Amino acid sequence: MKDIHFYDLNRVPVMCWSDCLLGILEEVRVFSFDVNIGISIFTASTLCRLDLNYLLRLQEYLKTMYERDMYGFCLESELFKIDMDRKKNGIILSQIHLVDNLTGDTLDVRYEFDQSFLPELIAELTYE
Repeated sequence: MKDIHFYDLNRVPVMCWSDCLLGILEEVRVFSFDVNIGISIFTASTLCRLDLNYLLRLQEYLKTMYERDMYGFCLESELFKIDMDRKKNGIILSQIHLVDNLTGDTLDVRYEFDQSFLPELIAELTYE
C-alpha cells in the first residue's frame, strides 16, 4: 500500500501514513503504519496499529461525506482519533489526536482542507 497523505487548504501535507501494512495480530486483522504529523515547527511520528475495520469505516465515512450530505464523523481508537466536520461552504475542519505508543505523549492538531481533496484521499486509503 502506498503512502497516504492528508493536506491542508494550501495543499501542504499535514499528516502522512507511510510503511502501511496489513497483517494479523492476536487473530485480529490489523492495519499498521508510521504516522508523521507536522504543523509549522511542531512534528511528531509514531507507529500506529488499528483494527482494519477502522480503516474501512474511515473510507466509508469519507465517501459519504463527499458524495452525500454527511457533515461530520469521529473515529476513535486507544491511540488515534480523527474527527472531521464539513462546513456548508465545503471546507472541512479536521482534528487529530495522536498518542505515542511508547511514551504516552500526545499531540492534538486542528487544520482545515477543501472537500475537493477527498477523492484523492479515498483512493490512497484503498488497499489491495
